[in-house]
Amino acid sequence: MKSRLFPALLKYWRGRRGLSQLELALEADVSSRHVSFLESGRAQPSVEMVLRLFSVLGVPLREQNEALRAAGLEPCFPESPTDRLPPEVDRAITQMMQQHEPSSIATAVTKCCCQGRPLEWCRASRSQCST
Repeated sequence: MKSRLFPALLKYWRGRRGLSQLELALEADVSSRHVSFLESGRAQPSVEMVLRLFSVLGVPLREQNEALRAAGLEPCFPESPTDRLPPEVDRAITQMMQQHEPSSIATAVTKCCCQGRPLEWCRASRSQCST
């Protein structure tokens, strides 16, 4: 079964740029029939065709890599990992998270001092809790 992702991506980016199939074909110097076949999934693009069309559409390099993957091709552009934050941002988030942690005093008040159960439980059960 062929992937429908590449045709959908091509159609999405073409529509986002407000171009018809004919306008895209003229700008990319390919036939409008070929663009139509690519969008319908009847034709499989080459690396050069993907890069030509997506360059004409002004698609960022990361998304061009995604289009290549969607077409079953290898990405051409290096990508930096997106899961790492710059050190200053990571420090700021860590500091903010530490400030929102419950304090140890608030935690101690909600626990029973003799059995470690929630304080409300001890009061509700009228156990022989010293609190």
